[in-house]
Amino acid sequence: MKLRALATNEVMRLVREFCAVRPVQLFVDPTGFATPSRLMTRLTRLQQAGQISAEVRVGGVHAASYYFPQIDVTGAPRLDLTSPTQIDAATIDGALRPLSNSEPSSSAVLAVHLIHQTGSEIDPASKPTHPWSTSFESLADLVELGFEREALEMARRSARQAAPQARPTETACV
Repeated sequence: MKLRALATNEVMRLVREFCAVRPVQLFVDPTGFATPSRLMTRLTRLQQAGQISAEVRVGGVHAASYYFPQIDVTGAPRLDLTSPTQIDAATIDGALRPLSNSEPSSSAVLAVHLIHQTGSEIDPASKPTHPWSTSFESLADLVELGFEREALEMARRSARQAAPQARPTETACV
């Protein structure tokens, strides 16, 4: 059996389906002091101190920039995390509270995506600085944030990078 690389539109369809079934917890900061970069710094310190599990991985714009440095997003509107368990957001920042139904999701500064995976999916090269979520999860985060054009370009580049790695008798999967 031969496998072929997924076309970009197929990858994006899978990403959208993944977004539809992946649970997410959104948090806001009523004080306005919690920024994604401050939350990222705090998360790093808490993980280094062992107060937050290394299975909590950084996603969203941050991870997309790691996987795809050419991404055209000026700043991360929120910090996206992927975790196999719920996170007490107050551990990261005491002012964070869950987003209410009356608030727009765009006001969230932290998103925690619950996913059932083990730490084996973490890119081993990323451990010295941050455990990054997978590139697929990052694509899903970009789509959720409304960065469709950037997600599409990231998917296209990923497909082009995967194709040359295939052996002549088999095709790579993206």
